[in-house]
Amino acid sequence: MTHRLRRGRRALTLLPVALAFMLVAACGGGSGGSGAAAGGDFDEMIKIGINESVTGPAASNGAPFRDSARFAIDQVNADGGITVNGKRYGFEAVERDNETDPQKAIGIAQEFSRDGVEFVLGPGISSVFSPAFESMQGTDSLVFSAAGVATSLVGKPEAQNLFSPINPQAGATGLIKDAADAAVEKFKPVRAAILLPNDPLGELHGNGFKTAFESAGVQVVYNERFGSDTVDFAPYITQLKALNPDVIVIGPLDRWVEPILTEATAAGLTTPAFIGSPGVSQTPFGKFPAITKAMVTMVTRAVDNPADTSLDAFRTAYKAHFEKDPGPTSFWSLIYFDSVNMLARSMQVAGTVDDLDAISTTLVSSPEVTKYPTRALDLRFDDEHQAHYPIQHQFIIGGQRTYVG
Repeated sequence: MTHRLRRGRRALTLLPVALAFMLVAACGGGSGGSGAAAGGDFDEMIKIGINESVTGPAASNGAPFRDSARFAIDQVNADGGITVNGKRYGFEAVERDNETDPQKAIGIAQEFSRDGVEFVLGPGISSVFSPAFESMQGTDSLVFSAAGVATSLVGKPEAQNLFSPINPQAGATGLIKDAADAAVEKFKPVRAAILLPNDPLGELHGNGFKTAFESAGVQVVYNERFGSDTVDFAPYITQLKALNPDVIVIGPLDRWVEPILTEATAAGLTTPAFIGSPGVSQTPFGKFPAITKAMVTMVTRAVDNPADTSLDAFRTAYKAHFEKDPGPTSFWSLIYFDSVNMLARSMQVAGTVDDLDAISTTLVSSPEVTKYPTRALDLRFDDEHQAHYPIQHQFIIGGQRTYVG
C-alpha cells in the first residue's frame, strides 16, 4: 500500500534516527519526554516521537543520535521555536528505545500512531528501519530516516512520504561509488577485498563497492558477509591474508571494525589499506598504529576538523551545549542537527504545523529553510526527497589525517 500525505491535520511522522534523538534530548530525554521549552513558554508543543536504538547492538550509533537530537531541539526552542499565525510552537520529545530489535521498533511505531504523536524520528538502523517502515503502510505520515536502505526507497510509489537526510548510498553519485573512486585514486589498488555484515546495509554497500571497483578495473578477489553477532574474525582474516589484497573494505559500524583490526594486526595483515565503509569513524583506526593506511568516507563531515572553518559556528554551539569539543563520531550530529532545524524552518515558512503536503513541498523547494545561523551542511532535498551535500573523505596515512571534499 502506498503512503499518502494528508492535508490539514497532524499525522505520524518518522524523521531520521538522529533527528529523533535531537528532539528527544532537548526535551529532557529519558524514556518519556519532558517538553521543557528552552526558549520560554510556548502556546503549544509539537510532539516528536523518537524510535531509536539507544541500547542493543547499534547503541554505539544510537547515543550520538540521541545527543544530537537534544542539541537540535534545544537550539530550535532556544531560538523561539516556530511562529505560525501568531502562535508559538516548541518541540517536545517522546522517546522510546527499540533496543535494536525490529519487533520492538514496530511496536513503538504503532504506539505512536495510536497515541497521536505528530512526528516520529527513526529508526535509523537499516535492519530495524525496514520492518518498522513496512508496518506503517497505510498510515498518513511524513518519514525521515537516516537508515542507509532508506536511500534506495525514496522516490518510489510506496515511499512517497519518505525523506532520506543522508547522501544516497548507491548509484552513480552515491557515497559508495564516491568512496570506491577515492580509494582507487589514492591507493591505486589492483586487488580488492570486501568484508561486511550479512544484513541489508551490508548487501547494499558490498554490492556497491564491488560494482564500483570492477568498473575502475580493480579485481575483487574476496566479497564475504559475516553474521551481525560475530566476535571472532580470525577465520576471515586468515582467508584475507592468503589473498593479500591491496585494499580491504570493512564496516559499516565501528563495533565491527575494531575486532577486525585486532585480528588483522595479530595476524600481521597490516600492509593493505583498510577502507571504512560509510558509517565508520576514524576512532578505531587510531587504536592500531600498525595499520598505516586507512580511509573513511564521512556520512556528513568531520566535525572535529578545526581546519574546516565552515563548521565554526556549529562547533561553538556544540561546545557550549555539551561542554566539550566535538569528537570523531560527532559527524553523526550534523545530519540530524540540520534536519531538525530545516523541519522547524519549513513549518514556519509554510505557515503550518499540520499540513504535511505544504511542509513537504516547502522542505524541498524553499531556500528559506536553509537560513539559520548554525547551519553546518550544505544540505538540500531533491524532488524525490533525497538529501545531497558535498561528500568528504578522510585519509589516515602513518597516523596523519588529511581530508578531501
